[in-house]
Order: sequence, then structure tokens, then C-alpha cells
Amino acid sequence: MGKNILQTSYSGNNGASDLFVLSSNASEQKKAVMEEEAAFMQVKQKYKNQILAEVYFTDRLSHLYLSNRLGVSASGLNATVKKVNDIDPKPLREIPAGKFKYYSLTEDGKKYVETEILSRLWDSEQNKEDVCNIWKLLNDYKESNQGKWNECFAKLLSEEAGISEERKDSDELVYEFLREYSDFYYRETEKAENLLSLLIADKELRQGIVSYVKIEYKNHKGTVFDILNRWTEQNCEEVYQMVDQMFQDVKAGTKMADAIEVSLQGAEEYLEEIQNKILADILRASFRHLRKEELAGEWIREDMGKQLAFYVAEKYKVLSDSISCGGKDC
Repeated sequence: MGKNILQTSYSGNNGASDLFVLSSNASEQKKAVMEEEAAFMQVKQKYKNQILAEVYFTDRLSHLYLSNRLGVSASGLNATVKKVNDIDPKPLREIPAGKFKYYSLTEDGKKYVETEILSRLWDSEQNKEDVCNIWKLLNDYKESNQGKWNECFAKLLSEEAGISEERKDSDELVYEFLREYSDFYYRETEKAENLLSLLIADKELRQGIVSYVKIEYKNHKGTVFDILNRWTEQNCEEVYQMVDQMFQDVKAGTKMADAIEVSLQGAEEYLEEIQNKILADILRASFRHLRKEELAGEWIREDMGKQLAFYVAEKYKVLSDSISCGGKDC
């Protein structure tokens, strides 16, 4: 059992003393602090993180605007906020203004958002800028469609809301949001999914957005070279290593998809398709006896990045020369 130490402190000149007991077992004090933090972390409230993040990005956010962003009624938000704030220390500060009410974060609330939420959204200035742009676009749309933005958004995602239909100005915010979100999703999939869960509580709508992004990307932006160019932007070194490995496997007669391991976003879905496209182009070029400059030119016209096109074409030349020399380096 830990031995207790009795300490005395004096304040002022009145000689009064405050007695307090400190346990020699410092872990007890640490445990109390951890339990206090855990109480906040373990609030099982559907909208907790979304509420705190919304207030973080828009300080002194009105009750009406917050309820609209969450997609809940103003009266329903009262009970939700009460549950989020039913801990000590409280993360939210309620600020009355006549018959209206506004919210801001306490220091504990800000600390929680910065350590537990924002760390899952960005780890660079570029990611931070992207997240803020996406957040602003969607919130502008929400505020342009007070009380009905969920329904309007879902309609725009549906097949019935074809691209040929006349769009309202606020609809353009949705399509711009989807473009920005799509770019972020294919660069930082996990962070993008975390962001979407904060922006939209409705699981079905979130799934609809992700499905839409995937379909639109594949149908309209999803040529293999578009994907390859995106990969080059994400991790140029890994793309070039992938190309090197691909040509080594061709030369060795190894099945490419089984031999190459990469961490590029969407590799599981698109890697084999990209490999097959490059290999087919190489075989056709070989039959036509194309020079490397000619093959690179064809790839560039199909929108492969210029530097990458010449690099792969050089690999093609080396492979062709090796085949001409009976599989040996000439």
C-alpha cells in the first residue's frame, strides 16, 4: 500500500493552512486524468464529432444553421447537444442571443477536435486546403437548400437527374463538390472517407456519393492513362519502380499481376488493366517495328504524361533489343 505524505501550505499572513494528502503512488493522479479524458472520448453520440467539427470550422455557429448542416430538426438538436455536453469538462459553449442561440468550442472541445478529428483528415498543407474547400462547398450548398439539402442532393445523384437537365445555381455547388471530393478521394481515400462521415450523417447518402464518384471517375476520367498520371502525381518513384518490375516480369515470363506489389490508391482495381494496356501497346508497336519515339508519341497523344511516356518507351526499346539478340543484352 502506498505511503501517504502530509503536506502544509501557507497563504497570506494569516497563518491559515490548507492540508492536503498526496499519494506517493503518482499513477493514481494519472489515472484520474485519463478517466476524465476517456469520459469525453466515449460519448456514444451519433453526431458528436460532426457537431464539434462544424463548430470548430464556424465559430459562433447558430443553432438553426447547425441543425440544418446535420440534417436534424432544430428541436431535435437540443437533445443532441445536451447529450454531447453531458460530460465534464464540456466541449461546447452555448451563447444565448435573445431568442437565438449560438455555439462555440471550449478549450477542451478545441483540443479534442485538433487531436482526435483533424489528425484523421490531413497531414499536409495541401490536404488541409483540399478539406477546407470541400467543407465550404458542401456547407454553401446546405445553406442554399435549408431543411431539404439531403433530399435535393440525393436527387442530383440519381439517374433521373441527368446531366442534360437545367441546373439551379446551387446545384453547381454539388457538382463542384463532387469534382473536388473525387480528386481528394483518389489521392487520400481513407482521409476522404473520414471527411465524408463528418460532413454527412446519412449513411445511405454517403454511400451514394462514393458510388457516384467511382462511376463518374471510371466513365469520364477513368482511362488507364488518367489513372497512371494520378499515380505519378501521388508517388512518382513507386510508379517508375512498377514499370521497371513490369518489364522484368515480361522478360522473365512471369505473370505481372502476381508479381507486383504497390501501395498506390486504386491499385487493386486498376493495376492489371494498366499493365495489360501497356503490354498490348508494346506488342503492337513491336509488330509495326515502331521506334521508341513513335511509341512515346502515340502514348502522349493518348494523354500519358510526357516524361513517363518516354521512360516506358525506352524500356520498350531495351526489351525489343533484348528479344532481337535472343534474350540477351546486345
